Amino acid sequence: MSQLIRPRVAITQPGTKYVAPEVRTLLDCWRANVRSKYDPMAAADWAASKHMQGAETVLKALRDPMDQSAWSAAMQQLSNAISIVTRNRNIVGILRDRFRQVPFNTRLLRGDAGSSATFVGEGLAAPVSSMDFSNVTTLEIRKLVAIVIETMELVQFGTPGTDAAITEDIVRAVRETLDSHFLDPAYGPTADQPGSVTYDAPQLDASGPSATQIMSDVQDMIASLVAGKEDFSTAAFIYHPNTLTYMGGLRDAGGYVFPGLGPKGGEILGIPTYASEACAASGSPGESFGVLLEAAGIDYAEDPANGSVEFTNKAALQLDDAPNSAATTLVSLFQNGLSAMRVIQFASWERRRANSVVVLRQITY
Repeated sequence: MSQLIRPRVAITQPGTKYVAPEVRTLLDCWRANVRSKYDPMAAADWAASKHMQGAETVLKALRDPMDQSAWSAAMQQLSNAISIVTRNRNIVGILRDRFRQVPFNTRLLRGDAGSSATFVGEGLAAPVSSMDFSNVTTLEIRKLVAIVIETMELVQFGTPGTDAAITEDIVRAVRETLDSHFLDPAYGPTADQPGSVTYDAPQLDASGPSATQIMSDVQDMIASLVAGKEDFSTAAFIYHPNTLTYMGGLRDAGGYVFPGLGPKGGEILGIPTYASEACAASGSPGESFGVLLEAAGIDYAEDPANGSVEFTNKAALQLDDAPNSAATTLVSLFQNGLSAMRVIQFASWERRRANSVVVLRQITY
């Protein structure tokens, strides 16, 4: 198997967003498919004619499914490009390395008490904390599917500006789904999706919009994690951008109550703080919620090796957030001059300790 090489690096024009080389390879592969009318043989040749070395190598591997090793490596490279472009733009990606990484379909112990350590005398038995071995769980494989639709013209005429625009669409598609399913207390676990880490977690009601009330709420949230014996080494606050903007503007006699806090986040009492639009309360316009979590108290599993990326314009899609099998209107990509990229990734998560997450609800500021 030939080693996949890094792609060409284009010069970014002033005023345009930087597009990572791995992501540019992904977009070049999409562009080559559109230009070649989705002929896998012609797509690799077109990429070669345009000196797109990264895309050429990937597409040559993908057009020969008999070479399973090369095909898998090429598909994983495309899937990794999606992870690279989205990782720092959604809460799951930002906190990913702080979660407890576990494999799928493996028995895991849950509970408030973990392993113990103590000093013992010579020849004496070492005590072990009592644990409930009946509280066993597994993280089953859950599939995340994102479909990004663009016009044929936008995809095929590659410029730094269009690449950045397509990249932003990919980021939005993944971020909205991941953040809402990870944070919204309304999402319980089902056979198809993991429950949010806030589902059935301890909840507090917001006291009010004054600086004193907000600080009291923050202290109550911290107290909830302290009661759960969390050490705050991987703790994080998450609020809606509007809430963070309001909190960042609060002043008292000593100056700003939460200095440095703004719509992108910051810190609250030394704890990293992040913004997510997924903190809008479901079914309650004008309300939002805040979250304080200990990331190490969350089990997380993923399988990037089996993710996939596909391109097509030969499909009729049901443009609906909740598609069903009943008779409905379908949109032809070919007829409307559109192209679609479908991304499939596998991930799941679960709160492993009851008090590793607390939710502040009914925020109106």
